[in-house]
Amino acid sequence: MKPKPLFITAIILVAGLAVTWIVIQPRIVAVRSLATIICMGDSLTESEFGYYPRHLQGLLKRRGIAAKVVTAARPGHTSGEYLAYLERSKIVQKIKPDMAIVMLGTNDVRVDRDHTPLSRYRQNMIRIINRIKAGQDSQGSLPIIFLASIPPIFKIDLTTFDETSQKRVETEIVPAIRDLARQEQVNLIDIHDFFQKRPELMAGIHPWKRGYFAMAEYIFDFILPFLEVE
Repeated sequence: MKPKPLFITAIILVAGLAVTWIVIQPRIVAVRSLATIICMGDSLTESEFGYYPRHLQGLLKRRGIAAKVVTAARPGHTSGEYLAYLERSKIVQKIKPDMAIVMLGTNDVRVDRDHTPLSRYRQNMIRIINRIKAGQDSQGSLPIIFLASIPPIFKIDLTTFDETSQKRVETEIVPAIRDLARQEQVNLIDIHDFFQKRPELMAGIHPWKRGYFAMAEYIFDFILPFLEVE
């Protein structure tokens, strides 16, 4: 039996509407692609030596991800000084970040008055993590926290550091950061491991400027799964 003309017309109309829907249906973009990312740390985050947050912003823009990167670097700060800064400035409450990248610990191994015992460093970092957890992101959810380990010290180029600083990075601070990431159930970005494999990017205590850019690329690759289109 031949199909009736009216039935055929209906099929054509439905097919046409389906094609139109496919063409104009917008892409479903993950909420995280509109994230505010706060970069927290000392001069290894941003200073006159270099900066990774601005490089990270550029990488996100080139990928078409409309995330905003906010720098909250405090050059020279130990974990204790940075904790005091967070409490005083209330920057987490003001920014309401969707993501927080925290990298602290290098100034804690200095040999001057900034020297911080391991037990106090751990306490400071737990309190910093809890301060971030206590805030809500722009969607009313807990911020995603990335705890970054610190680079190794291959060359001592500042008088406030010595061989004991080098040893403390390897035997105290980096193991503590890795342990805290597991304990506090936050994401670990192993910057230490990255620079161990790329020692030519480190000028001394700080990376070369190209090292800051390479660090931004490494961080970008790590956080990308949290930002990509679903």
